[in-house]
Amino acid sequence: MRKVQVVYVRSAAAQSGVPMKLEYLLTCHEPPDGAPEYGVGIRVLTPDSCEEDCADGVTPRRERAMELLRLLADATVTPVTLRDILQDVL
Repeated sequence: MRKVQVVYVRSAAAQSGVPMKLEYLLTCHEPPDGAPEYGVGIRVLTPDSCEEDCADGVTPRRERAMELLRLLADATVTPVTLRDILQDVL
């Protein structure tokens, strides 16, 4: 079963000036016969849209996923660049 939890919330403005709410997500996949796998995701909400990207199964350690989320939130990373940032960090 896959669980998703909002860990951090940030507010920012798009280049066009439109306000955005960024939610940084912890994902957890718990297979019935194995150890959980943790991932990270980002959801951006604007008055007109919602966009999300998640990278599931990034690490078997919850602490590592939480550390990644803190880094992503502190840098105000958006869903568009999530995969590129993860490639650089991991």
